[in-house]
Amino acid sequence: MIYIVFHSADFDGLGSAVIAASGMGYNEERKDLFKFIPYNYQSKLMYDKEHELVEMVKKGDFIFFVDCFYTKDLGAIKE
Repeated sequence: MIYIVFHSADFDGLGSAVIAASGMGYNEERKDLFKFIPYNYQSKLMYDKEHELVEMVKKGDFIFFVDCFYTKDLGAIKE
């Protein structure tokens, strides 16, 4: 499974997710290999998504974070 976590507060996050998936071969036949996870560091819902993501990821899966602001997101991800 390929997880793409993207900043959902604006369209450049969604665009980044689409571009990343496209570059990794996303298409109609392979869409079940991808899971898109919207994320916003200003929302408490982010924490629910993180915990859900930790429980979902298996050995051999990949996680990509796109359109994230490093210093703010790093603090939130560590918690």
